[in-house]
Amino acid sequence: MSILLYAKRIYFSPHTDKVIISLENFNSSGVYALICMVTNKVYIGSSIKLGARFLDYMQPAYLGSRPHSPLVKAIIKYGYINFCFTVLETCKPYEVLEREQYWLDLISPEYNLSPTAGSTLGISLSTETKAKLRVAHLGKSHSLETRKLMSETRKGKLPIGMERNITRYLKQRYPLLSKEFFTHNTERLDLLKLLL
Repeated sequence: MSILLYAKRIYFSPHTDKVIISLENFNSSGVYALICMVTNKVYIGSSIKLGARFLDYMQPAYLGSRPHSPLVKAIIKYGYINFCFTVLETCKPYEVLEREQYWLDLISPEYNLSPTAGSTLGISLSTETKAKLRVAHLGKSHSLETRKLMSETRKGKLPIGMERNITRYLKQRYPLLSKEFFTHNTERLDLLKLLL
């Protein structure tokens, strides 16, 4: 299993070592891998709180909310005992998606649905799912205000006050980002747009 050669930390018994894993990775952000030791298939993910993300995988409710995920199906089929949790690298919170994309491109993991980090791009939907989505959206339309906002954002302009909302959103989602990250100059705003 060549991915283990890259690992910063490896936990071969994640179910019994969950306290150790969550404590050692409590305030860490970075990229991780879940490896099925039976099939050698891999899942690559990232989080700004690796310890908390790992604990998510130990929660039946979390797994139950993702019944169609190939990773969840494998965890249910083979059990936690046959999985290895690996921290591939730690990085700054605002770098996690970039670093996850690097690992997705390098490893081509079998359990990831999307080839794009932090996105559903590349996931192909079945004809049945497409039909259900179409029916669910029939007869619905966006308000005039929403259409205007969508138009402005497509033109690359941020509506008045939106900069504050983006900053607030990022501070809540990525609490470990430094204060310098939120300086309001054009380069930072362009970066903020890319993150969303």
